[in-house]
Amino acid sequence: MAIGDSFFCGDCGYELTGLHHSGSCPECGRAYDMGSGVGVSSEASRRSARGDFLMRRLRTIALGLITLGIVGLTVLVASLNQSIKPVMWGGLFAAIAGLATLTSFLYERSED
Repeated sequence: MAIGDSFFCGDCGYELTGLHHSGSCPECGRAYDMGSGVGVSSEASRRSARGDFLMRRLRTIALGLITLGIVGLTVLVASLNQSIKPVMWGGLFAAIAGLATLTSFLYERSED
């Protein structure tokens, strides 16, 4: 961590800049050491974490929209063809896309 960076508690995000080099966070009590970086995050790492979170969220939203698109297309094709085959295939693809969306959502939550 470079000199001049703002330092934050790794748990609660409390700004530690200006406090002792090591100690306990006044907000949550977590131990920190600015020298080793234990229990500390910098503004750069916080920006990077926000960017990563936004990318994970966008992936989940995109997968959800793909799932809805597959369902809508399946309904449209099935109503035009009056056949059960498009519903079976569309249902299969929608289920796969839905599972991918759910997996992405759960992965997104586990990284918070």
